[in-house]
Amino acid sequence: MSEYTPITLNMSEDEIIAAEVLTTIIDNTVSMSGVSNLATFLSIGHNINRLTESIRRNVSNYHNTFHQPLKATYWEEVLHNSFLDIDFTTTWRPNESHRIGEDMRIVDLESSRISCKSGQIINNSMIEYSGSRTTRYRTLQDKIDFLATKHHDYHFMLAKNKPFDGIYRLLIIKEEMTNVGDLDWRSYGDDYISVGGPFEARIVHNMSDQLWVKLPLERVEHDILIDVRHLL
Repeated sequence: MSEYTPITLNMSEDEIIAAEVLTTIIDNTVSMSGVSNLATFLSIGHNINRLTESIRRNVSNYHNTFHQPLKATYWEEVLHNSFLDIDFTTTWRPNESHRIGEDMRIVDLESSRISCKSGQIINNSMIEYSGSRTTRYRTLQDKIDFLATKHHDYHFMLAKNKPFDGIYRLLIIKEEMTNVGDLDWRSYGDDYISVGGPFEARIVHNMSDQLWVKLPLERVEHDILIDVRHLL
């Protein structure tokens, strides 16, 4: 409940509605005061709560029709619609864009390039997900230089167990928590693997030199449960 929720004692129905509208305006103004970038937006609990509520509602709406997991461009559109629900416009368009790294950004917020991903929870301690393919780059260093280039600012990852059990975890992850340029690398057969470091990564040759990452959940900024088991 907002700290600005009005007292409605002895107020008419029209007066109550007007007061609630004013409260919403005040809440939105307060939550956006001084917000110029996505990091600041995400640091305000009221913003996270509103966004999470919207995402939960839109994920549930998806599962009112479908039992299979939400992923790919459908997840992009759900996230886009969820930002719209709380009065933020994004650059997302339904054109299945394959722009490297960035799936959308938030209009009027700096450093708001978002990469939408799915991922698999492993042992309730790590998230595994795939990244870009790197066959166009010949050497390991060329591949790492490409993968380490900052193409987005945040991952918004809709993670799940395998097989899907109706529980998602919305993981919001800063780009710097997943930068493979921070890792040491070596050859491993036809692949390349990371050695040591704060997370694991592998470039898999027989998958078009695609990057795969296993990231400890402690490197995740926000970890939010979305439970739709009752809809399956």
